Order: sequence, then structure tokens, then C-alpha cells
Amino acid sequence: MDIYTLPANEMLEHCIRRITIFQSGEYTNFRQKLTPTPYCCLTYNHFHIPDFEVNGVVAKSGQRLQVTGAKTRDDIYAIHYGKLSQILIEFTVAGFYFLFRRSPACLQNKTEALTELTETHALEILISDLSSTDDPVKHADFLQNFIASMNILKTLKFRYLENTIRLIEESNGKISVHSICTQINISERQLNRKFMEIIGLKPIQYIKLKQLHYIINLLHTEQFSSLKELAYETGFYDPAHFHNHFRKLTGMSPGAFLASDEHVAFKYYNDLVKE
Repeated sequence: MDIYTLPANEMLEHCIRRITIFQSGEYTNFRQKLTPTPYCCLTYNHFHIPDFEVNGVVAKSGQRLQVTGAKTRDDIYAIHYGKLSQILIEFTVAGFYFLFRRSPACLQNKTEALTELTETHALEILISDLSSTDDPVKHADFLQNFIASMNILKTLKFRYLENTIRLIEESNGKISVHSICTQINISERQLNRKFMEIIGLKPIQYIKLKQLHYIINLLHTEQFSSLKELAYETGFYDPAHFHNHFRKLTGMSPGAFLASDEHVAFKYYNDLVKE
């Protein structure tokens, strides 16, 4: 499978984190483990629509345009049958809220047809445009044009949420909720409530997922001499704690993750390692 990214339109950078295209040959048949992530995304499948499996239960969809919430479980899979040409537009951490004016909490570990979230004439035009070509780059352009046509919120009302996200990302997840609350002078209860409303996760969940993505990047770039060194580098007090944390989030040990061909995380989570 080929995976490549496209830049987001500058006017959409506050709500689109990145755009990724997934393509296979004429036919593909595989069950793909989805790595936990705090981000919601909009997906478009031009040819065959993958099934979505959670906890062993397979959900089939007839919708080519779907919105997927944050994934916190270790047992979520996409099952592909046939030719794959998928556009995945990953929203920024508050991007879903910017676009749909509602909390993404109800979409956690779920997928929903875009038509269930918005019904506009622009959506009808989008569906027509997408069906007019097989070119995935044009599909990405059509999707961005549709998003640009929405009445997008420009800023968050709660500046402390932006500061919270900045602290978590700058630390690569090596920070506590207590430390964040102390630095931005807010109660843990208030931060939890607003984080759930706008981001759809608790702050501690976001911290753990950002830490996981940083670990995946270090695994990918092999910037460590041993898994023991990697454990200490990513803020764990011992390798056993590191292994347990990683297994809890991904369903496998770091070593098994390195050897596995069930996932595409090494090709996809490639932008977190700081120089």
C-alpha cells in the first residue's frame, strides 16, 4: 500500500492537521489494526468502503464519506476488500469542534456518516464532484473546498485549552495534569470538563496518546540503543511500566509492534520527533 501526504490549505490549517492518501493496487484484502489517536478525521473511500471492527464486532457502511472520532481502544481494525483509494483528512485537536459546533466525545471509537452531521447543498455538490474523477489529489481538493465552505469557528473561547495542548505537545506527553493545572492556574475539574466538551477526551487520555505517538516515532527512527533506554527517554521509571503502558494502548509489546505487519503506524505517525 502506498501512503503519501498533501499540504492543507493555509486558510484551513487551524482545523486540518494533515491530509493523507492511502492507495493499493487493483485488489487488496487485509485486516488493518488502527493505532490509538486523539484526533477526529474525515475519510473518503472512492472505490471499496472498508468495514470498521471494534471489539470483534464488524460494522458495515454504505457511506463513502465518514467522520471517525478519537480512537482510545487497542482492538479497532479497518477491513479492506478490493481496490483502495482513501483520503484521510485528520482534524486538529479542536478541528471537529471548529467545524461542527459540537463535542466529538460521542464519536469516540466510532464512525459516523458525514450526512448525519451536516446536510447542505454544498455536500450534494461535493458528492457529485468526488464521483466525477478517480484522481485522489482532486478528491482532496474537493474535500478541502467543502470544508472551507463551512462556517468555521476561527478561535477557541477558552485560551487555557490552547495552552494545555501546547504544554502537552512541547513535552511529548511527559507531563501530568496536575502540572498543567498549576502552570495555567485552573482547577482540574474545570479543565477536564472543557477538554471533554471541545476535544472529546480527558486531558490524561490526550497526554497518553501523544506520548504513544512520540514513542512510535522513536521506534520508527531507531533513535535509541535499547528498549530500556527508550523507556527512560519517554518518561517511564522502569522498562516494565513502559511495556505495560504500550501494551495497554496498542494491544502488543513494543517488540511485537516493531515486528508486526498489522499496522501502518511507522509510515503514518512520522512528524513528532523533534530535531
